[in-house]
Amino acid sequence: MMNYTTRIIFSGLAFLGLAPFAFVSADVPAKKIPIRTEDRLEIDKEDQAAQKIRAERDLQIEQLNLPQDDTVRFEVKQLRIKENTLISTEDLLNNLPLVYDDSQVSLQKAEANLKSELDKNKARRKAEYKRKSAEAGGQERDKLYEKYQKDIEKLEADYATELPRLKERARQNLYDLREIHNVIEHPGRTFQISTRTMSGLTKYFLSVYRDHGYAGIYVYVPAEAVQDGTKPVLKDGDLIIEILEARVSDTTMNYRRYDPTSTEAVPYTDLKEGQKPVINESVFLEWSPVKVGRVINQKQLDNFINLLNLNPDRYVSAIISRGKTSDTVNLGYDVYERQPWHFYIQADNAGSDERQWSPRLGIINTNLTGRDDRITAIYQGPLYSHPVEPFLKNYSVYGSYDFPVFTPRLRLNLYAGHSNFDVFTDDAGGIDFLGGGDYHGGILRFNVFQTGGWFFDVTGSLSHEESRISPSLGTKSDVEMDLWGTGFDIHRSDDISNTSFSFNRVESFDGSSEDKFNDMRQDADPDFTIYTASAAHSRYLDPEKIQRISGSFRLLSANERLVQAKMTVFGGLYSVRGYDENEIVADEGILASLQYEYDLVKHLEAIDKADETESTTGQTDKPWLRKAALLVFTDYGRAEIKHPIATEKRVQELGSVGLGIAATIGDNFDAGVYYGYPLRSTTDTDVGNGRWNFNLIYRF
Repeated sequence: MMNYTTRIIFSGLAFLGLAPFAFVSADVPAKKIPIRTEDRLEIDKEDQAAQKIRAERDLQIEQLNLPQDDTVRFEVKQLRIKENTLISTEDLLNNLPLVYDDSQVSLQKAEANLKSELDKNKARRKAEYKRKSAEAGGQERDKLYEKYQKDIEKLEADYATELPRLKERARQNLYDLREIHNVIEHPGRTFQISTRTMSGLTKYFLSVYRDHGYAGIYVYVPAEAVQDGTKPVLKDGDLIIEILEARVSDTTMNYRRYDPTSTEAVPYTDLKEGQKPVINESVFLEWSPVKVGRVINQKQLDNFINLLNLNPDRYVSAIISRGKTSDTVNLGYDVYERQPWHFYIQADNAGSDERQWSPRLGIINTNLTGRDDRITAIYQGPLYSHPVEPFLKNYSVYGSYDFPVFTPRLRLNLYAGHSNFDVFTDDAGGIDFLGGGDYHGGILRFNVFQTGGWFFDVTGSLSHEESRISPSLGTKSDVEMDLWGTGFDIHRSDDISNTSFSFNRVESFDGSSEDKFNDMRQDADPDFTIYTASAAHSRYLDPEKIQRISGSFRLLSANERLVQAKMTVFGGLYSVRGYDENEIVADEGILASLQYEYDLVKHLEAIDKADETESTTGQTDKPWLRKAALLVFTDYGRAEIKHPIATEKRVQELGSVGLGIAATIGDNFDAGVYYGYPLRSTTDTDVGNGRWNFNLIYRF
């Protein structure tokens, strides 16, 4: 238990500069206790330290150069906060600062943004000057240089003018609340509180509500708290801060549909007569965290909208407005939707020989029943060789249904697939294999929380797989596997960049015997665990989206030898370009890629924009060539075999550099062409023996 002396010292430290003996009447027992000389010296020492801290604090505050406060002052004896039910008075005052900064962006960041904008504008002027001067003659080039110099001088002059204005605006957002602290610490005493200080206090309380996620909050000094007269005064010297926690009186929905024929800058129009929204309104409002009669939690509302906006065919925004009465608010949802049905045909030279150039047909609906449920169906097979019998041989089918469970935060993806392909491999001594299999399962995903645009999800999975290999010589191999998995996924996406990190662990818990696994692959173990960690990032390097850099990394690890169905392929279009497709099949390893793109179409658009001397209105025709990006890349792969047998290599490395082009023609067609140059030799590929890859997609 603290003794008497300790209590006094702690009181003095808790309120820097507060007289230590102000609390003696509350803490001293009825019997007078003499204080020893050494204790009194210790108290005086602590008091001097507190006074020194207070002086240093006041000096630091003066260095902030607070704005002059000439507003009307009121005599205040105590502070009273009323009508706050969501946040207690104690929590409102707990972290009350001595000086409150109401700036939405720090001064340092605002200055950095202003300087960055200056540098970007100077770079644009320089690029424009270089381009025009290269085409001009000597005399005209001198005029262009003179104009360039004047433009740079004007930009720097504008920056020099705006910087002090920026600092002054930041200074005006500072509010001195030291006198409020005095009122709180010395109730009953009279202090002069300015109108500006009161305004700063209400702004601070509003920020506390905002930090707790609430919206629709009004903080003010009620008019009835001020007595009229020759000089306005507060009744009884009470500074009353009233907080209106406005409840929702109504929720409305406004729908707009994408119109490709629209000439508006935003090609969305109101629903036509008889046209229904894609999303189910009753389900939407059931999910909505905002309910009539409750205060809006802005954080929950933002998270809800962010989840809905993960759908590529929908954008939702919310608008808070005045409600039916002065103490309520109305929440309106604006929903922008596009047609949810999508069809595509894709062909590439990736995969085994039987899969290469076999077209992939896909159907996707991003909101099948209006409950934000998504369906996907994909078929791949050589339709050109047997179009009448698409399921004869060398084909695969896949389907999935992804839907929310009670809430958009929890989603279940059910999937199933079947494949039937001839597989030829020299390692098998020239024997043809008919490889096939079936699989089905589910993945449960839960969004744990969001922050700063980042989504943090956890996943769980359960699946059953069957793998069959039927060689033309020898016995048929057939194994079954029951798997369960856990993992997490962290991702963030905006108009400029996309970033994701994920980890997944999959373990077998039932299936075929060890003998059957061994028949399919020597020493394969039915009790296996696979770990996968991956990261990916892409980002535009300029506002015009001319340059883009992207990279990916994937680490795979297994504790035992795996059967072919669970192994990873290395080499080819979607792993290490420049090598033969599926050149190496391994139990574990590393795959990494780095790519840089420069879009010539965006480059020309930026030049045309810089040449514009007057703004234009209306919609201009879109160019038929939407994208033509030259690219360079480097890929790396490290394939590892677990417990290799005599004919297997434990580790093989692949590495390549290359060039390519990615193009978009119209609204529907995408194409990619890549040439990879191998930097490391493998069994089937020599250094420099490169390979072309092609990828074509048509959407409709």
